[in-house]
Amino acid sequence: MSEYAPSLGGERTISETQTPEIYDPATLARFAEFGFTPMAERIDILARLQARGAPHGNIFWLGYHSILRDTADKEELAKADINAAEAAWRSGGLLFYSPGEFQADDNRCFTECGWATRAQGLRSAAGDEHQNAVALAEANYEVVLIERLNVEYDGLSALITPVVPPQLLDFKGPSLPAQTTTV
Repeated sequence: MSEYAPSLGGERTISETQTPEIYDPATLARFAEFGFTPMAERIDILARLQARGAPHGNIFWLGYHSILRDTADKEELAKADINAAEAAWRSGGLLFYSPGEFQADDNRCFTECGWATRAQGLRSAAGDEHQNAVALAEANYEVVLIERLNVEYDGLSALITPVVPPQLLDFKGPSLPAQTTTV
């Protein structure tokens, strides 16, 4: 792991060669419990923003780490995901969307999207197509961990701050009610 440059308030500023550490050990342990890697360690956020020609300023970045059930209907999930993504593009403010690909060996998936503002992301999430996709979660996923980051981007660096602690949606067990906890 490369070095990082701490700033005030627990935030981290990164350059092309730096990886931020933005979570405390207890939160990192929760990621590890499910075999997930936080976005800031998993991907080069700065390089992704530069490659996408992202606008300078604040970007609301979401990451969805998930484990699919063996019985999941992948076709239904893919269709709902495409519909939700198309609706998100039409709603305005979506800067990028990277659909996840399920790993055949362990049914893990990572999906990410970035919004010009958190309000635009929340407005789109309240839409029918997104709600239809969310409605499939309990029947098709064992676990979903949602990361929400604010990224202040100026073209040369990115200041990454968690908006809220990662949210864990635990749907394990065929007849258990969904357990929603905050990590």
